[in-house]
Amino acid sequence: MARRINKLKKPATRTLESDLHTHVYTNYRYQASRRFLEEGFRDLTRLTKLCVNGGLGIVGVTNFTDWNYEFWTSSRQLGDLPADWRQYQDERVTYIETEQGKGLYLVKSEEIPTDKGHLLLIGCPRGKNIGKGNLSEVLGKAGQDPLITIVADHPYMGRIGLRGEIDRVAIRLDALEYNSNCSRAENKKAEQEAQRLGKPLIANSDSHRPQDIGIARTNFLAEDLRYSCGENFVGSLRLNIIGTKFGVEKGSLGLPAKLEHVGLLIAYNVLRWIPGFTDIVD
Repeated sequence: MARRINKLKKPATRTLESDLHTHVYTNYRYQASRRFLEEGFRDLTRLTKLCVNGGLGIVGVTNFTDWNYEFWTSSRQLGDLPADWRQYQDERVTYIETEQGKGLYLVKSEEIPTDKGHLLLIGCPRGKNIGKGNLSEVLGKAGQDPLITIVADHPYMGRIGLRGEIDRVAIRLDALEYNSNCSRAENKKAEQEAQRLGKPLIANSDSHRPQDIGIARTNFLAEDLRYSCGENFVGSLRLNIIGTKFGVEKGSLGLPAKLEHVGLLIAYNVLRWIPGFTDIVD
């Protein structure tokens, strides 16, 4: 069992790369998802190695009418971590540090299918789900918690994005999402609307397989986050997101290369396979 520490640790790195929307092992689109669930690993040690070896520092394990985050951060999972690792947990964050000193902050996200499209809530409390409801109800409940970041995830993806509702509820949204599962046109529309509305655009994988975690990510400056406790940590994530200026720098192929903000750098790694990212050493 990893040694428990009683205080959240600050990272040694200048930036923390994050993927705040990942389901790890679920895929509602394909019948093969049952095979993934049956054959996939269910080991937090292995998941942690996968993430830190791929350069990730913050991962939002996402509930979708389930208790995904609670499963991956359960006392049983923490109890099975290597003895030379360290771990910390409170209501808002689970922190794991490997024997090499690589740290991973796990936060809880919740993706909610409302009657008008999906919402992504980042920084939710452990053991509590807002659950399904109509858009106004969900926004109302989420808005009562000042630590939760409210995001229109994959906002222009088919019938599950908020699409035409975004203007109506824009004042209650903290950000829009660039999603690696979306088409180029859908992400381009999200980029344009975020710029028009003056909203930040965060990049997430929305991964449904472990090997896809981190193929789109948002990079935070470590010095701008707070580490005294989980509440301050997720609250500082939100403040860094909503306090940004939108801007896009184009890559050599004319595709989004990165978004630069005050206090926040959003890096696009969409469809980028990191060498060794899926090579796990047990």
